[in-house]
Amino acid sequence: MSKFCTEAELVSLSLLNNVPALQTQRRLSESARSRIDLYALGPDDRCLLGMPLHTAAGVRRGLLLPLIAGASLVCPDKFDARQFVTLLAAFAPTAALLIAARAL
Repeated sequence: MSKFCTEAELVSLSLLNNVPALQTQRRLSESARSRIDLYALGPDDRCLLGMPLHTAAGVRRGLLLPLIAGASLVCPDKFDARQFVTLLAAFAPTAALLIAARAL
């Protein structure tokens, strides 16, 4: 595979079977747009990221959704559930992109 691939992204599915999967740009975009419609995200939204960007979910749901929707994105250095209320007060997000276990 070329070092500079614009047609697909290699995504690790370590939670399922630890086998990388090739996702086309079209598939990633279609998936993001369907979630954008489901969550009604748009340019007026400010999303708080609570997912690590080294995971497939972090890239697909945490990074791509707000960027494709035209929303802004707050990316803390490290998400800490104990600081969640502080982050809400500081940034006033309209949406939080979280992994359920991290939100507890």
